[in-house]
Amino acid sequence: MNARYWIERGLGFLIVAAVFLLILWPERGYVPIWDGRVYADCAVSAAQHGLSMQSLRCAGHPSQGYLVFLALSQLVRLGDVRLLFAVNALLGMGTLLCIRVILARLFPGGRHARSLDLLTLVCAVQPVVLSTLLQINIDFGVYVFFFATLAALMRRRYALAAVAGVFLCFSKETGTLVFGVMVALWALFELMPFAESAA
Repeated sequence: MNARYWIERGLGFLIVAAVFLLILWPERGYVPIWDGRVYADCAVSAAQHGLSMQSLRCAGHPSQGYLVFLALSQLVRLGDVRLLFAVNALLGMGTLLCIRVILARLFPGGRHARSLDLLTLVCAVQPVVLSTLLQINIDFGVYVFFFATLAALMRRRYALAAVAGVFLCFSKETGTLVFGVMVALWALFELMPFAESAA
């Protein structure tokens, strides 16, 4: 693939990221309520009292893998919801990049590139995802690290997949289940050619 292809893909992703941020920007000062307030307060408390496995365990969930990023932002300015927003927005853009990588592996070649950029844009404006980004929720961590792990597996970056998988498992209990199923299915599909050739 030539330089023009990569320039177009870069511009395509910049447009997706810009739309994503433009939708979210007016709500950057949103103060989470209900469960979101519990998780936001947990991040602030962990930053205030010291980051540890226990302080990052929020509402009885193994949330350390996701909450550590939110808590680190609170070391800059305690209680600033805009920093929580900034962290989630960065994680969201990273997730969109992972989604685009996955789509490129599923549909290789440049023929479908613009359609895949458009599909990534659809993922960027998905209301449920946008709401969990603003209303702090540890399910957002599962979403982020699921796609990071899957993208790494599909690119055969196994060390990166293992690291992302640990963060996935320590985002919420469901992350552990999802990671186990993902790795089992990946191993099955990787070993299938060997089983077929042996038969």
